[in-house]
Amino acid sequence: MQKISRFTLLLLLSITLVHAKEIDVYLAAGQSNAKAIWAQSIQSELRRLSNNQDLQVVHSHHPGNWLNAWWKDDQPQKNYTDNYNAVQAKFKQILAAGNTPIFKGIFWFQGEGDTRSPRDKALYKARFKAYIHRLESDFQSSEITPVITVIDGNSAPKYDDPKNLAGRTRQDVEGMRKILFELSEEVNGLAVDSRDYKRGDAWHIESSDLIALGQESAQLYYEKFLAPNNTSTDSNQCCN
Repeated sequence: MQKISRFTLLLLLSITLVHAKEIDVYLAAGQSNAKAIWAQSIQSELRRLSNNQDLQVVHSHHPGNWLNAWWKDDQPQKNYTDNYNAVQAKFKQILAAGNTPIFKGIFWFQGEGDTRSPRDKALYKARFKAYIHRLESDFQSSEITPVITVIDGNSAPKYDDPKNLAGRTRQDVEGMRKILFELSEEVNGLAVDSRDYKRGDAWHIESSDLIALGQESAQLYYEKFLAPNNTSTDSNQCCN
């Protein structure tokens, strides 16, 4: 077998280094509305707007789960581990291809469940910030930007009756929406309002509108954080 010369090895290494790329990675996570089609539309739109076909959006969602399934009592829970494993698997894939993954942000769509509990609503901000801090630590990133989709219930009069809104009142929903809007500012992120998107039942957005919502989320994120000559001066560091 012919040996590869040292010069050839160095040449191959230099070519690999020249062609190595930094790959931006995002996580799309949440409960039942955070479906794969929503995550896919975010990825497609971000790739189109940024002209970056290497960009990756990792999907990991948990229907029906409250935030305490991600973070509780100052500790990560099972859903956090699921999110971590999904991102870690993508990191390994990128590294195996000779490239460098960079965890840039999270698209979050969760909170419908927490509307029912005053205690969980009171703890929501602290839990979410701890969740983001842990992601930053685990992936050695200070650039994680949260894009928070603000939940809502179906606006049809039928759902004014708490019996049709899983025991929640309109006031419960508005209280959660207020928390999510405030949280998006406190973590130097971005809020995307889901109110005007069509729901087929009390909570769940129809598939075509989930695609449109994902596109809007990507567009707002791109305009604020990625577009050339944008005026954002945020450090993109969470939870100052």
